[in-house]
Amino acid sequence: DRRAGPARVTRMADFTVGERVRDEDGHAATVRYIGSVASAKDQKAVYIGVEWDDVTRGKHNGSAVGSDGVLVRHFVCAD
Repeated sequence: DRRAGPARVTRMADFTVGERVRDEDGHAATVRYIGSVASAKDQKAVYIGVEWDDVTRGKHNGSAVGSDGVLVRHFVCAD
């Protein structure tokens, strides 16, 4: 199972879905999602969901549970 995680960025306009990126430590990933996240406290905040090349990185699989308890799949990681 590939793992995903949020990316900390300064300008969302600098990223597009499908773009290849690296974090400050050089770990490579693909941008899979740009937008709000169902489980975020601030629903106006914009996040970038990435699929890490290293399957041991990341905290989730592109989904989140909203405050209403409904599972929302923001993106699907490749196998």
